[in-house]
Amino acid sequence: MLDRRDGNMMFKKDLIDLILAGRKTMTSREKKLYEVGEITNLMANKDYSKISRKYIKITKVYQKALGTFTDIEAQKEGFKDLADFITYWKKNIGVWNSNVVVWIHEFELIQNQTRKPETPIQNRKKRESG
Repeated sequence: MLDRRDGNMMFKKDLIDLILAGRKTMTSREKKLYEVGEITNLMANKDYSKISRKYIKITKVYQKALGTFTDIEAQKEGFKDLADFITYWKKNIGVWNSNVVVWIHEFELIQNQTRKPETPIQNRKKRESG
């Protein structure tokens, strides 16, 4: 599973396309990567935020067992239904184990930040010092 590199959330290129099209608003990860309100670049093999001038802002973070996913979560992940999402997961992530609990990061696509978003590490340091 792609996670983070240099404070940016990593995605496969086909998922970046779904995000930019507004069809993907959630990602499932092995660990918690961001807090609600944090902003990150769209990263795959390059920084798509620099190209598109769009970023993602985290709106919800919570845990969920894969076995409790429904078509609704699959659609938030950018797929037509749960079967489509499971097929993608098995091909790109590995075994679909319904007992595995993942961290859900829901997000919204935001436009044209006037400055580069701070990395989650910078955000955490500010919270700890303030």
